[in-house]
Amino acid sequence: MAKLKIEPIKEPNKMINYWKKEKFVVFCIIVFGLSFNISTVLGPIYQGKLIDSILNGGSLRTTVKIGITFVAIIVCIQVLRYFKRFYVRRFANNTSASMRLMIYNNIMHKSISELGSENIGNLMTRAISDVDLCVEGMRKFTTEIFDTGVLMAAYIVSMFIYDWKITLFSTLFIPVAMIIAEKLKSVIYKYSAAFRKKSSEVADITYDAIENSMVYRANGMESQNRLSYNDE
Repeated sequence: MAKLKIEPIKEPNKMINYWKKEKFVVFCIIVFGLSFNISTVLGPIYQGKLIDSILNGGSLRTTVKIGITFVAIIVCIQVLRYFKRFYVRRFANNTSASMRLMIYNNIMHKSISELGSENIGNLMTRAISDVDLCVEGMRKFTTEIFDTGVLMAAYIVSMFIYDWKITLFSTLFIPVAMIIAEKLKSVIYKYSAAFRKKSSEVADITYDAIENSMVYRANGMESQNRLSYNDE
């Protein structure tokens, strides 16, 4: 982390620029992500071949050969998985650092009058939890592209090769699930926005209670302020 170089981003309000900034890391994510998720399909295939060889009484040499191949495939898959997860985490850490740099830079360059009109809780939430939520969303999006999209496509292709009729019937439920997920997205967004708003309000109340604790105590309002805080 000592060698981590954080640089400003042009147009930080556009999320695509954070992926453009980490070109090498994103390239590694794509390479290892595709390699890992496509090769994952080979695991169950060779596992089935090994089971068939044992149950059908295949020769010892053939069974051992398939077993060694299966173990080698699993080892390769786990190595690819390690590098994929490593670079996804590296991307998330670099993006988090860049976002915080831009937020702190924006705050430091505001005038006293602009800072005076800002809500303290909102500033705290924006610099801490909002960045974490945004980065976590980007990390999950990057992960799901491969662990859901690419992996599902690889499984569907392999299943079509084995039995296209059963595969075609099973894929009919995928559009239904996608439609339901799309309908739920607006509901989840509404509650997420309400949560962030309430989080900002609570942070503002917490800051006020800490900064003015002596004033509240001197005026005998400490217990009343504590009850108000608990209600929030």
